[in-house]
Amino acid sequence: MKYYAISDIHGNVKALDEALTLIDLNNPDNKLILLGDYVHGRDSVAVIDKVMALEEKYGKDRVVVLRGNHEELVLEGESLFLHDTVVRKIPNADLRKYKKWMKQLRLFYRTKDQIFVHAGLNEGDGEEMIDEGRTVDDYLLGTPDDWFTNMYPPNTGKFVTDVIAGHTGTHKISGNPDFHDIYYDGESHFYIDGSVQYSGVIPVLMFDTDTKEYYSLSRDGRRLLIKR
Repeated sequence: MKYYAISDIHGNVKALDEALTLIDLNNPDNKLILLGDYVHGRDSVAVIDKVMALEEKYGKDRVVVLRGNHEELVLEGESLFLHDTVVRKIPNADLRKYKKWMKQLRLFYRTKDQIFVHAGLNEGDGEEMIDEGRTVDDYLLGTPDDWFTNMYPPNTGKFVTDVIAGHTGTHKISGNPDFHDIYYDGESHFYIDGSVQYSGVIPVLMFDTDTKEYYSLSRDGRRLLIKR
């Protein structure tokens, strides 16, 4: 089985389409986890429609859609678009449909090996908390809802499980202004680049449950991040 994860599409339907060519959902065991922030870009409506169609086609168990901070902003009353220069009339019925869909999106997705989340969770003092014998459930229960979608700065270092998140441009985490790929911190955290507005690319993370290998997928091939 393979888990694929993408994040921070931000209305870039072209980049989404390119990312989907790297993802194999023909295998009924494989899953796609989308980590949020579908809106606030030129083609926000097209992106939402495509994600909803994927969810409908493959089912919510195989296409897992999480909520990001930009969906939170829409639920609070912001437009689907970030810039006023983008003009599009959206029927009220459609807007209600999109908001209803966003409201029911999950804040995180947990597997045997990892937690998928838009921004992060309350990890406390990782080493100290691990010594106290706290479980993944303890950390999740200790995380306010808005941390899942808005937490910043991102956590790094050793944790009780692997964490896959987006939200932040990986050029900021890596300290390399030209880096727009998946950042692995060498311990427990994998960050999918959240700056498609600069790179034009949505990186794809793949985890193979049989080999316990994490890969970054791109048009140029795949790059091994770590084998567990």
